[in-house]
Amino acid sequence: MDRKALGKYSAKMKCQPLEPGEPVKLYERAIVIPACAELEFLPETLESLKLNPKDILDKTLIIVVVNNSIESPDGKKSQNIMMLEDFRKGNHPHNFFWMDLASAGREIDAKCGVGGARKAGMDTALKYLVQSDDSLIFSLDADTLVEGDYISSGIEYFKNNPASPGAVFDFNHRRVGDVAIDTAIGLYESFIRNYADELKAAGSPYGYHVLGSAIVCRALSYMRCGGMRERNGGEDFYFLQALRKLGIIGGIVSSCVHPSPRPSDRVPFGTGPKVSKIALDGKLAFYNSAIFELLHIFLKHVNGLSVEEMLVPEFLVPDSMPEEIKSFLAKYSFCGSWKNIIKNTPHEKRRLVDAFNCWFDAFRTLKFVHFCENEFSDKYSRV
Repeated sequence: MDRKALGKYSAKMKCQPLEPGEPVKLYERAIVIPACAELEFLPETLESLKLNPKDILDKTLIIVVVNNSIESPDGKKSQNIMMLEDFRKGNHPHNFFWMDLASAGREIDAKCGVGGARKAGMDTALKYLVQSDDSLIFSLDADTLVEGDYISSGIEYFKNNPASPGAVFDFNHRRVGDVAIDTAIGLYESFIRNYADELKAAGSPYGYHVLGSAIVCRALSYMRCGGMRERNGGEDFYFLQALRKLGIIGGIVSSCVHPSPRPSDRVPFGTGPKVSKIALDGKLAFYNSAIFELLHIFLKHVNGLSVEEMLVPEFLVPDSMPEEIKSFLAKYSFCGSWKNIIKNTPHEKRRLVDAFNCWFDAFRTLKFVHFCENEFSDKYSRV
């Protein structure tokens, strides 16, 4: 761990006390699990972690962040208090700790939601990781099962990809035996994979799937990108976007996480609400592939420019560019922004391309997709 980087990041840290007490040793990695009213699911998740080899687990800090806001329903608050009471009565391995962000006076801000809980756990974990560039932080959910090679696969990935700041595990939601829900989760999984695959094929650097329960990153990269985002939903999207601006986000296929497919109202968007809607509608339309063909045209054009051409906005957005792209870039004042960007960017091809990708990031890419759908609906309706 780079203590200098930790010192710089410390002003942003949202550390909280751990129970049953402060760890007496440092760990090589941490697994952070936010838990809100998870009495039914968390025990199975913790049991699945035990499938990993003991020698690896012994060097892995596990933090469960029991959390709710002051506005949470009483039933969820009661479950959390029961969970805390159970933890405090039990005997636990040396590497297991929990955080009380649920009791009166300790609740998280409702606006921060699960992102606030993740951040508290991940920030706190930094204090107890060894000083090594190989220190890792795994982001898991309380209703997500892992396999016996979960931790070792994460370790192996970063060993083989020393420049990568983070990665996402392959995923496979569990089925529950309810036809509507199982069909809905199958469609949603296909939608997630399709979007990532379409972005990859288009040449976008943001072609990875986004699941908060599937993320693993270097602790140093976590600090460098500003840490987990405090949002009630979408925190994983914006965190991965920030990580990607440091380097390639890889995919770990040697192991898999298995989230619950349950419909949920815990966050305003994400898997739970999406599954609920799909189960109700009985269908899910995919983005039109023609949009990604447009994106491919633009990204290929930008990557093919010389340094001199990249310094002139008119070369980046020539008259020959499809109208959809020109309209989108005009709406978001790209040319004006680019003039300011190149003033602060070394005039080297790789640095300029990186600067472009930082502007045309995952969020703007998604906005471009929706822009095409909304402004050119006759050409780009979902299929």
